[in-house]
Amino acid sequence: MTVGTAPRDLRVAGARAAGVRRLAGRLPVALLALVIAGLTLSPVVAMFYNSVHPTTPDSGGYTAEALKAVYGSARVWTSLAVTLELSACAAVFGTVVGGTFAWLIARTDLRAKGIFEIFVLAPLFTSPLVAAIAWFSLAAPQSGYLNRIIGQIVGHQVTTFDITTTYGIVWVLGLHSMPYAYLFIKSALQNMDPALEEASHANGHGPLGTLFRVTLPMTMPAIAASLMFIVVVSAGVFSVPSILGPRMHNKPLPVLMYQAITQYIANYPRVAALGTLLFLLSAVLLVGYRRLTRMERRYATVTGKGFRPRQIHLGRFRPVATTLGIVYAIVCVVLPNAALVLAAVTKYASRDLAHMPFTWQNVSDVLHRATVRSALTNTVIAVVAVVVVVGLLAGLSALLMRRTSRSLGAALDYANSAPLAVPGIVLSAGLLLVYLRTPLYATLALLVVAYVIHSLPNAFRIIRTGSMQISGELEEASAVNGVGQLGTLRRVTLPLIGPSLFGALALVAILTIRDVNEIILLYSPDSQVLSVLTWNYMSDGSVSSAAVIGVIQSLLILVILVVARLAFRVNALVGDRR
Repeated sequence: MTVGTAPRDLRVAGARAAGVRRLAGRLPVALLALVIAGLTLSPVVAMFYNSVHPTTPDSGGYTAEALKAVYGSARVWTSLAVTLELSACAAVFGTVVGGTFAWLIARTDLRAKGIFEIFVLAPLFTSPLVAAIAWFSLAAPQSGYLNRIIGQIVGHQVTTFDITTTYGIVWVLGLHSMPYAYLFIKSALQNMDPALEEASHANGHGPLGTLFRVTLPMTMPAIAASLMFIVVVSAGVFSVPSILGPRMHNKPLPVLMYQAITQYIANYPRVAALGTLLFLLSAVLLVGYRRLTRMERRYATVTGKGFRPRQIHLGRFRPVATTLGIVYAIVCVVLPNAALVLAAVTKYASRDLAHMPFTWQNVSDVLHRATVRSALTNTVIAVVAVVVVVGLLAGLSALLMRRTSRSLGAALDYANSAPLAVPGIVLSAGLLLVYLRTPLYATLALLVVAYVIHSLPNAFRIIRTGSMQISGELEEASAVNGVGQLGTLRRVTLPLIGPSLFGALALVAILTIRDVNEIILLYSPDSQVLSVLTWNYMSDGSVSSAAVIGVIQSLLILVILVVARLAFRVNALVGDRR
């Protein structure tokens, strides 16, 4: 080797070493993205595969018969239209109510904002199933508490309120999804420079004129994104229309899927074909939602220049707004929850409300059942397992995205966000098809897998948002002072993202306790959790037993919220310190 070629050889060797180091650094990120993608996308792949290649013993290989039967059925397309109608109406209702409260709380001088915000967010911590049971107890035809009260007043049986209609389904779905709209629109309002509103006031426009001329146009992307997101969420809910819509001639798609799998002989090809249709619907809506959220940047009014949001003085409308908030709190939160508790402490309905058979014996009988104790134990085990697994996957993904290339970061982002496009009943059916002939089928471990996939996008978004707020200079300063990567992670990064991490894990625990759509097709008698037991009691007509389990679920969620607030001082919705 000559002297002149030595530096060149050294440079080549150094470049190769640097390339090896980059590859070694990217390999764990790529492997994590592949693991998460395989976990989250396998149910969808199984759904499409089984729609053209049934795994039944008499199947003769690839066939499009199931797809032809579903996509060529007028009844299925009518059910699709019903699904869209219910979801769209719920989205409009939830966005109008949530947007109104977002404006009142974020931009006006409304009294008791903190209290009203608690009531606005309250439906988010109750499962759609429990909400349907509560409203059924309150407003069922003839037997509902409201109808019985009115019947006693007028002296005969009446059906003034009937929650078991299309309007009732929209009401329950809209109220349950309303907090999403509130969070979307409130965030947009808080990040909007009020200078435009002040200019509108200076030109003689009042609060309402400014609202319609300035505020609504500037928040339109957030409103549209809220509508799209709620349609996606509501389209995959089967429990509410199943309980409140038994008289519906045309059932929504999630109900058709549930009926196809729970009939005497399960029709797996039909379930798979229906699942592909519902997935494609959700995927199209989700693409629209992501485009709308990106459009918000075009409406950005907050720059490097500081500002202080201007509160709108409601004046003579202030008592009206306060009354509106009180009426909402009583009608939409207090009454249904009170009806749920009343249903739990009464063994049977009575027309005479003054002599209702209140007894704690009903609660005691339910709590002493072996199935309830087993379901409670399974729920606790599932919560712990899901929190640990989701915390590791979402936490690692959020942290590695800070230190990897843009392409790998995008891959991790899409892998963690993929379950947003998979409705709950589709996820349940897909996992059933994946693990049908494996030892994991109908076990508690499979329920944990379903909950992990369902909860991963929410946890990842919260932790990712918290990690993005940490400047890389802090970690660089730690490295300069001789602290290794693990030491920096323990001393700097984890303490700073702690609020986001604990908030995300609290939300994951809540979702695991309350949701039933993702696991309704996966359980066995030995792997039941509380949400499944609630559904089974309601399906068997035991409203009081279902109400007892619903109250237990609500109490467990309340405990998690209190612990997250007091012990970790975090908000389970956004993961920030208060």
